[in-house]
Amino acid sequence: MTEAFTRDGIAVITGGASGIGRAAARRAAAAGMKVAIVDVNAEKLALLSAEIGRAIGADRVLAEIVDVADF
Repeated sequence: MTEAFTRDGIAVITGGASGIGRAAARRAAAAGMKVAIVDVNAEKLALLSAEIGRAIGADRVLAEIVDVADF
């Protein structure tokens, strides 16, 4: 199986504040990727962003409140 996460890549994850999206964001960060996370839940998004920022550096994570259903 080919590894989906590559070092120095950028992961853009929708629905990233919980469930599978949260796990994917954590895994991408652990693999050395920059991580952009969007979700509608501001509280969970802030907590995850802070967690990942502490782990890999605040300059390597971007979190935005977005409802992709609006697009």
